[in-house]
Amino acid sequence: MAFVARRLLFAALRNLKHASVTFVDAGNTRTFGQASPDYPVRATITVHDPRFYAAAAFGGSIGAGESFMRGEWSCDDLTGVCRMVVKNR
Repeated sequence: MAFVARRLLFAALRNLKHASVTFVDAGNTRTFGQASPDYPVRATITVHDPRFYAAAAFGGSIGAGESFMRGEWSCDDLTGVCRMVVKNR
């Protein structure tokens, strides 16, 4: 399930605009989007548990937030991640 959810989430992130997010998962790195001079938001998300992907892909921002509280992922700029979600909604 995590594999399918990861593919769905990454497919959706291919359309990311106005920001850049990098995922680090088990030593693999994947970057989506590009920050712009007028909206220079960048963040790195480190995935600690693959259940994060199902939570985010099927639960949306609420699922991702609950996954964050469970410690399944962390990031270097939580405010930036929230801003990306709102800006690209």
